[in-house]
Amino acid sequence: MIKFREYLKSIAATYKSAKSMDLQVCMGNVSADMDSIVGSLVLSFLLTQYEKKLTIPIINCNKEELMFRFETYHLLFSNDLVSDLIYYNESEIKLLMKNNKVGVVLFDHNVPDTNQQYLCENVCMIMDHHADYKKFQIKDILIKQCGSCMSLAINKFESSIKDWDRSLALLTISPILVDSDNFNPELKGGKWSDVDSYAYNILMAFLPGFNNDIYNQQIKKQKHDVKANLEIGVDNLLIKDYKNYQITEKYKYGSSVISIKPKTLIGHFGADLVCAAMRKLMTTKDVNFYVLNCLCVDSHKKKREIICMSRSEKQLNKFSELLMKYQEELFLSKMDSRLVNCTMFKLKSAAITRKMLEPKFNDILSEVASL
Repeated sequence: MIKFREYLKSIAATYKSAKSMDLQVCMGNVSADMDSIVGSLVLSFLLTQYEKKLTIPIINCNKEELMFRFETYHLLFSNDLVSDLIYYNESEIKLLMKNNKVGVVLFDHNVPDTNQQYLCENVCMIMDHHADYKKFQIKDILIKQCGSCMSLAINKFESSIKDWDRSLALLTISPILVDSDNFNPELKGGKWSDVDSYAYNILMAFLPGFNNDIYNQQIKKQKHDVKANLEIGVDNLLIKDYKNYQITEKYKYGSSVISIKPKTLIGHFGADLVCAAMRKLMTTKDVNFYVLNCLCVDSHKKKREIICMSRSEKQLNKFSELLMKYQEELFLSKMDSRLVNCTMFKLKSAAITRKMLEPKFNDILSEVASL
C-alpha cells in the first residue's frame, strides 16, 4: 500500500501544479459506487506504474457526498486514502482541459453523464462492464459484461501485478466481492462471471489466510445499515447512487439505487416528503422520468422494488404497460403505490440489477419519449 499511497499523494500534488503537461484523467461513473471509485483509483495507478501514462483519478462526485457511501468511505478512510483524493467538484477539469493536452479514461461507463458531455472529444480509453452504446471509435476500448469493472482492470494487468502488498490487494478485491455478492453460486451468469473469479484468484495470491465470508459480511453491514441510511435524509439517499441517462436530445431519465425498502422509506419520511424529494431531484437534474431502485434486504433474502415517476401520466402508463411485457423474464409484478403519480413494481430476484435493467429501460423509454 505504501507505493499506492505515495502515488496518490504525488499525483494530487502534480494535479494542483499542472500547467502544460500531457496527462490522462480517469473517471468512474457518476453513481460513484465502490467499483467506480476504487476501480478508477487502481486503474490510474496501474496505467501510471506499468504503462508509464501519467493518469490522475478524479472521484466523480462532490466531496461532501463521499461520506454517504458508507462502505466505500470506510474502506478508503481505513487505508488513509481520503485526504489525497481529487473530487469532481474540486477538480476544475474544464480549466485543466483548456490549458493542457488531457486524455479522458472512462472507467465503469462507456458514455459520459449527460452533464459531462464536454468530455467526449477527449476520451482516449474506455474500460466498462455495462451495455455498450458504441459511441466512440477509439482503439483502447475494453467492454465486457461481468460483475465488477475492477475485474477487467486486474485481468488486463495480470502479468504486471507481482509485488503487491496485502493492503492494496484487499482494497482492490473489495468491489469484486461486493459486485459478485461474494460469488454467490446462484448468481453466476447474472451478477458475476468467470471474469470476476479469475481476477479474484489473482488477488488472493497476495491474501493468504483471508476470510472473504467474514470480510464481505462487514462490508454488507456497512452498506445496508438501514438506520445509518435513514439518518442522512431522503435527499441524500436519492443522490448518493444516482445516474442520468440520455434517451433523445430532449428526453432524459434518472435512476437511483438505495438499500431500503419503499415501505420503510415511506414509513420513516412519509409519502409526501418522499414524493417531494423525487420531484425535486427530477427538477434539479432536469429529467423527464425517474426510477428509484430499492434493494430490499430482509435477513438473508433479497428482492428489488422499483418506484417510477414521470412528468407525464400518459408516459408513465405507457412505461408500465411496456415493462410488464418482461413480466416472466424479470420475475416482475406490479404493486399498489402509496405515492402520488408513481407506479411501483416488485422484482423477486435481486440478481436483476440496475446494470441489467438499463438496456430494457432505454428501449422502453425510447418508445415512451415519442408520446
